[in-house]
Amino acid sequence: MAIEDLQSFRMRLREWLEESMPRREESSYSGVGLTDWDAAGAAAAKILQRKLYDGGFAGLLYPKEYGGQGLGRDYQAVFNEEARDYEMPLIFSVSLGNVGPTILDFGTEEQKQRYIPGILRGDELWVQYLSEPGGGSDLAGCSTTAARDGDIYLINGSKIWSTGADASEFALCLARTDWDVPKHRGLSMLIIPIPSEGMTIQPVILSNGTNDFCQEFLDDVSIPVENLLGEENDGWTVASRLLVHERSMNGGTGLDGGLNRARRSGSDTLARVEELVASVAPERRRDIEEIVGEAHKLSRMGPLLGNRITEAIKSGELNPQASSIVKYFASTSEFRIAEIALIIAGEDGEMWEDEGSGSSWGENWIAARRSTVAGGTSEIQLNVISERVLGLPRDVGPDRDIPYRLARRNVSTTDGSPESRTA
Repeated sequence: MAIEDLQSFRMRLREWLEESMPRREESSYSGVGLTDWDAAGAAAAKILQRKLYDGGFAGLLYPKEYGGQGLGRDYQAVFNEEARDYEMPLIFSVSLGNVGPTILDFGTEEQKQRYIPGILRGDELWVQYLSEPGGGSDLAGCSTTAARDGDIYLINGSKIWSTGADASEFALCLARTDWDVPKHRGLSMLIIPIPSEGMTIQPVILSNGTNDFCQEFLDDVSIPVENLLGEENDGWTVASRLLVHERSMNGGTGLDGGLNRARRSGSDTLARVEELVASVAPERRRDIEEIVGEAHKLSRMGPLLGNRITEAIKSGELNPQASSIVKYFASTSEFRIAEIALIIAGEDGEMWEDEGSGSSWGENWIAARRSTVAGGTSEIQLNVISERVLGLPRDVGPDRDIPYRLARRNVSTTDGSPESRTA
């Protein structure tokens, strides 16, 4: 069957969007918060994702055999252009950009058939159980444990900074299955239903008042062996690929299509900056010309850089870890544009009330800092670029080649380590 040409796709999409999807400025969803991981935001996003699926526009970059459209990135670019003025289920970006591609890479055929269509239909949101309290950026220093007991794993420990855990149906959880090998070789990746017996989820309130992040406490959570993704004790391979997909998603080049990133740090944010500039007194505009130009430059460079790195990875010119370049640029430019907006807003942006004229600029600047932390800190991205892309020497790791049971580490009563279990 011939692939539809881009112009025909554009015209068909434009007509369907007009008939089927709510416009952002006049939508009943506008007060719900389609980027907010709460019950209302999740429910609204699921409705919109199902609309995309029923219309034949969900998972444009996903294989057809699992419910996707099997199209190229040029079709996704057209979709993003046409969908700019419409509400979209943006919180599905983690499920579509991080989790789905990892299941495609490492899942059994049964796992792919079970989970991928559910994401594309909007039935199920996913979250990543990766970071741990006291673990910092050392993801391989995972202390949550998964003990094999016949045909089940018993999981004990705690995870944190899990976006939308209290609104999700499934999690990919990295857990330690062998304490007697070096830390990178004793990990496994497991699929965990939410909620599960023995799981407690606690939202984390951030400085700007939002609570998208959660901490989870896992006490003898029982998971069947068939929920193992990849091979037992080879979870670091799975986690490393998951991180590649996450960096691509955060950089706007993931299988989610990049619409979320475009709205966070690209044309949407730039449009808001331009609105802000229009409100500045004429005598002050010359003083801000340079930083306004910088905001334009950063906004336009992101997609160009993402496309260049993606093509270089596909051709083999760069290894997949080069996705850190895209992630680093996207995170730092997003924060810088938020900073530029705050400078332009001046005093109105430094303080705000619920309905204040500058209410969003200070809050937006506070929230933008998390872009340089979430998905791997900027410092971690620089390490990956230097070691994995440029081939520079690795930092010394004294615990890298010894059994993890013997490694020095922070131990708390909330992890699943042997020490905490006997404390």
